[in-house]
This record gives sequence, C-alpha cells and structure tokens, in this order.
Amino acid sequence: LVIYKKLLLVMIETLENILRYNKYVKYYNNIQIEHQPSFTIEKIEDSFVLTSSNAILNEDICELKEKLNFIKNLSIEQLKNLYKETITNGRFTRFGGAGLGFIEIAKVTSGNIEYAFVPIDNKYSYYNFKAIIKN
Repeated sequence: LVIYKKLLLVMIETLENILRYNKYVKYYNNIQIEHQPSFTIEKIEDSFVLTSSNAILNEDICELKEKLNFIKNLSIEQLKNLYKETITNGRFTRFGGAGLGFIEIAKVTSGNIEYAFVPIDNKYSYYNFKAIIKN
C-alpha cells in the first residue's frame, strides 16, 4: 500500500508538470508532432522507474535545472522543512505551482531523480525526467 501511494504521488506530480510546461509550447514546426509528451512506469528489479518527457521552452531550463539540482541534494529532513517553508510563503511560478511537486517527488524517491534536456531548436528542448522509487 505504501509503494502504491508513492507511485500515485509521483505519477500525478509528473503528469501535472507535463501539462504545466507543455502548454507554453506552440503548435508549429512539428514540435508537438515530433516531440510528443510521454510517460511510462517500469518495474526494474526492486524499483519502480517513472519517466516523462515533453517539449519545454529553452528559457525555462536554467530555472528548472537550479530547482532540481537544489532539491535532489537535500536530506529528507531538509526537504520536509523546505516543503513547510514553500507551502507557507505563497509564491507561485508562472506555471501555476510553487515547486511543491518536485519537493514531494524528491521526498518519496529520497532524491533519486535524474533529468536531461535535449535541444530541439533555438527555442525548445525535449525535457526528460526520471524518478526512481525503491520498493
């Protein structure tokens, strides 16, 4: 039951991130056709691996990298404190969130997240995100 709840949390947060970031991608130059959003869940040995991919504006990469690097290097206790601080400060990004989703994913995965950005053109990149939940 615990692993099921963890999977659901990471799945929902990951899908919400796809929606938030992907809505700023314009439907031209076949960006959406050739770089469709995707989401998968795999069981590999004693872990569940959730991966997602979607197009993202290049101008958003720096901020996203900073946030992910910061969060993935925090201890569980530091993540809990950051979550409390973030939920009470009321600051939201232009994407409609406060970054709580990434904090929750990092807590559930113990910081076991990976990401990459593959350039598409001078305006867009393909964002690949992986969260690993140990069973």
